[in-house]
Amino acid sequence: MQGNPLNTFQFKLLIFGLNPLSEIEVQKVKTPTKEISEIEVGAGTETLKYPGKIKVGDLEIEKLKVSVVGAIDPIYQWFNDAQNYGFGSKSPLSYRKQGQLWLLAADMVTKLQVWEIKEIWPKKIEGSDLDLKANELYIDKVTFSVRRFEPVIINA
Repeated sequence: MQGNPLNTFQFKLLIFGLNPLSEIEVQKVKTPTKEISEIEVGAGTETLKYPGKIKVGDLEIEKLKVSVVGAIDPIYQWFNDAQNYGFGSKSPLSYRKQGQLWLLAADMVTKLQVWEIKEIWPKKIEGSDLDLKANELYIDKVTFSVRRFEPVIINA
């Protein structure tokens, strides 16, 4: 991808309902694999194959840059909510969020591609090395479970 070589965070992840985070700058994204299971049915001497359920893999986000001090906490809180949803008054819908992933042009404003994310929740967080010389705070990697991950048509 061509762009500003100094700006390596050309993705933004938006998670609706996750405060105070509204836009999370992201360096690297591995989009989910989508697969249709195959159903085989025997019919005489032949086996017929039909499409079955759609399976959506995980969304992996690396280098989540935190732009607001203290903004890392909501991601960990969300992770804890997902882990503990059955032990309180929260319903499963309280940890499943909706979101979008944006691929931005070099100007960091123009959206080149947008993906709609349905029922996303964090299932694994890999922390980062703490370095007092670095002036940026980030989470190294988060793996999200998603129900749907679909591209959105952008009006030019």
